[in-house]
Amino acid sequence: VAFNRETGFILFVGEREDLQVAVDEGKLLKAAWCRTYTVPGVILPAFHDAHCHPFGAGNRNRRWPLAEDAHKKVFDDMERAKAVNVSECSDWNEVRKALTERWKSGAGGRGVGEVLFADGCKPEIMLALKSDAAAEIEKVLPDVPVVIVLCDNEAVAVSRSAMKLLLDEGF
Repeated sequence: VAFNRETGFILFVGEREDLQVAVDEGKLLKAAWCRTYTVPGVILPAFHDAHCHPFGAGNRNRRWPLAEDAHKKVFDDMERAKAVNVSECSDWNEVRKALTERWKSGAGGRGVGEVLFADGCKPEIMLALKSDAAAEIEKVLPDVPVVIVLCDNEAVAVSRSAMKLLLDEGF
């Protein structure tokens, strides 16, 4: 990402190599005060109110238009079919009960590895958990990574174990 310090405008988004080409070709000028950082993983800048929607963006990209991606669509459909449907749940107690029953039954519901996915949760249910949804989800199934997809497909709520799994995997 390259910014204009005076205007605050984003001038470039892309791979570091492409940025270097733009500088070498004179399309962008690297100022004397410019600093470069190399970081592991992905940087998600928050320009306005400190949030972004990588999950929703990923969902919008799940269209698999190319024939060579057909196996990805099959895998994706198979994993999503295993999710606990919580779209009919009207409150957190009902979501909690659905998650617990599915996990204890050992049937379906488990996605990649030992992660429990739930799909279709109403955003107001997660909002009612206040500031620490991760801790509340963790209380339901301790040490189980849980990912709850909200019905708008733009956001997820995850347990602390799910966050730990992401960090352990290097994300």
